[in-house]
Amino acid sequence: MNTKKPFFPIFIILYCLGTLYSSPMQGQQRDTQKEYNVDSTLYAYYMRCKAEVSSPITVQMSDTLFLMAEEKGDQRMQAVALCNKLDFYYYQNSQLDSISHYVEVIKDFAKKTNQPKYYYFVWSKRLINYYIKQYQYNTALYEANKMMKEAEQEKYMNGIANAYNVLGSIYHLKRLFNLSIDNKKKEIEIILQYDLDKYSASFAQPGPMSSYRTLDASIIVSSALPDAPPSVRAPIAARPIATPACGISARPR
Repeated sequence: MNTKKPFFPIFIILYCLGTLYSSPMQGQQRDTQKEYNVDSTLYAYYMRCKAEVSSPITVQMSDTLFLMAEEKGDQRMQAVALCNKLDFYYYQNSQLDSISHYVEVIKDFAKKTNQPKYYYFVWSKRLINYYIKQYQYNTALYEANKMMKEAEQEKYMNGIANAYNVLGSIYHLKRLFNLSIDNKKKEIEIILQYDLDKYSASFAQPGPMSSYRTLDASIIVSSALPDAPPSVRAPIAARPIATPACGISARPR
């Protein structure tokens, strides 16, 4: 009596299941690529870079992405490539010299190419957040106030909103809760008043885009500072987004 189970039907079933689960993801990537008007080759390599962000190989891959984007004339993707290299050092959480260096590199590139989104992103979400994670709240506060002053001089509302965001977080960690709430409310008011794209502006891991949320500037909700150690996490004033991964903006501002 032959007790062997047929291999071919099992193979077909596994193949169908693999196709079923991979098709929605591939379709989502194609939709995202189309939405952000990104060259398919650049987008595919960008996704590979993001997948390796915790590995040293991402440094070389980001350099390659930068050169590929330069050949395509895509300055936005060049900025993203620089941000991806910065992210490797940022998530190592121990190399201030490298973080500071690449923050300045990106700020310089962003200023030369008129991309203020990336200028203020790396200043607030990388350099200042690094100081917050290291409990260097006074240094973080100094940088946040400096960033606020520059954003106000340039009348760049996204930069002002970012400054209010980090100021609110810093004041919360310094246990100055009224100041924290005031800054978070001002951030939300600016987002709503100027229709800032604070939710789909970047690819946030693990998904390709962060979700939209409805906000009311008069409501204070519980949230958490995602980059802070568990010992200092607590409810704070409304925080519209978690610390994002630097990515491609659908509405560059």
